[in-house]
Amino acid sequence: MSNFYGKKHEKEDINQDGIVDEKDARFIEKNFLKIGETAKKNAKPQEKLGKKGLEDILRALGLEPKK
Repeated sequence: MSNFYGKKHEKEDINQDGIVDEKDARFIEKNFLKIGETAKKNAKPQEKLGKKGLEDILRALGLEPKK
């Protein structure tokens, strides 16, 4: 998402409003670490991408993580 923030990118634009923006980031934040009903039984959510967690990514986008 961070690579396309502020740009038009259909795949990363979660709410399909034409641009990857804070609304998309907040949707991810709200649902972070949740496991969907169709996930495999032993599925584990991925907490980090490399060494970066959600808070790191949000701050890199200029957003303050919500608690």
